[in-house]
Amino acid sequence: MPLTVVSVGSPLVPIGFDVVGGSEPTIALLDEMLVNQGHRSIVIGCQGSKVAGMLVPTPTALGPLDAAAWEEAHAMQDETVERVLAALDVDVVHLPAVKVKGKEQELQIFSVLGIKGEEWRQEHTKPR
Repeated sequence: MPLTVVSVGSPLVPIGFDVVGGSEPTIALLDEMLVNQGHRSIVIGCQGSKVAGMLVPTPTALGPLDAAAWEEAHAMQDETVERVLAALDVDVVHLPAVKVKGKEQELQIFSVLGIKGEEWRQEHTKPR
């Protein structure tokens, strides 16, 4: 049975194999593997990201990348995640160490799994 998997990247760093370090190449690899195995991969990431599945882009920042720009980018990302989850029948949400709902998760890798008909919940947390 094919799954629908949503991966959420950094709101201001493009996802792809040409990015050095961070979660962006990991998301690109996961996305490619999911598509190659017949699953539906949806990636929420900034404009310019290169994915094999479907990209739901968030706008890139214009001007300096100061605290206000990052805050605005995270707010836009949160809205986009909520919109995608409300619109689609999603099986798995992959959130690799990103800021969601105002909580910075800098030292953790976690995935959020949803079971249809139940509230989304965190199933796995692993310190780096």
